[in-house]
Amino acid sequence: MPWKTATNDDTTFKPASELSKIYFEQCGVSPDKDTVVYCRIGERSSHTWFVLTYLLGLNNVRSGPFSRLLFFTR
Repeated sequence: MPWKTATNDDTTFKPASELSKIYFEQCGVSPDKDTVVYCRIGERSSHTWFVLTYLLGLNNVRSGPFSRLLFFTR
């Protein structure tokens, strides 16, 4: 899911009710399952981690141990 999906055109976050539809219904994120977010360098995944953890209240979200950039340069 593109990270910008969580924001309005003015860059503020969408309401929690809309975010839960996006992440729970469209993406299949579930409060009872661990979720690992990742991206190329960690910037976008940290945005998604923030949305899931602080705006939607999940406590089982973590960033992947390596971004894809680190993976491919090893």
